[in-house]
Amino acid sequence: MILLNKSLPVRALALLLTVAILIIAAPAAGASGTDITDKFTDPHFRYAVRMTLDKRTGPIYAEDCAKVERIWITNLMGDDTVNKMRSLDGIEYFPNLKAFYLYSSNIEYADFSKNPLLEILFITGVQNLNVSQNINLRELNFTGWVTDIDLSNNINLEWVWATGLFTELDVSKT
Repeated sequence: MILLNKSLPVRALALLLTVAILIIAAPAAGASGTDITDKFTDPHFRYAVRMTLDKRTGPIYAEDCAKVERIWITNLMGDDTVNKMRSLDGIEYFPNLKAFYLYSSNIEYADFSKNPLLEILFITGVQNLNVSQNINLRELNFTGWVTDIDLSNNINLEWVWATGLFTELDVSKT
């Protein structure tokens, strides 16, 4: 019985430590997931994401982005946002994105390889475009300074409108 009394403080301490760990590991009150605000390196794209999420301030959460299926960015957003946009860093946080529209941009590199559900892509003013992993892509419309694009994996591609500086566009496998 004395042995049980001595182990009681040890058990109480273990329980107290377990509760303390759970409290420390619990998310802060009001938080709703992983804050990815800093992943949107271009302030103009970050603004467009905020407008899409209807969240003008505060953290941008990965869980909120995962719910988005359509992004529409035009110069009607104000503040000349589209013309100043240079990067789509953070687009990979939209895994359920099915349609993306971006008008009148100056994007250096657009990589949609982490958007596997993408079906419709309309992007103007792009220099380099990666859609090589978008097997669900049905409609592709792009303009800009693209010199090379790989469409060999886009087996569901039905419609392409492209203007660029490329010398050849092989769509025989699509």
